Amino acid sequence: MVEAFVLTNADSDDLAELKKELMILDHIKSVHIITGPYDLIVTVEVADMRELADVVMGEMRSISGVRETLTCVSVG
Repeated sequence: MVEAFVLTNADSDDLAELKKELMILDHIKSVHIITGPYDLIVTVEVADMRELADVVMGEMRSISGVRETLTCVSVG
């Protein structure tokens, strides 16, 4: 299993709505609206790195309002 934290910047002013859209995705375990240089932190759990790439690059980034992501993979 691979667990990652995806720091996300949004174009949307409605972060609560973007949070709901992200939570619909299968491998998203949590979404938190945060302060600081990023708008959201998203916890993702997948089987392997290929699946992580599919979720972040394919699913998350295809959602309107997701501007950029920074993926941090848990190593312990």
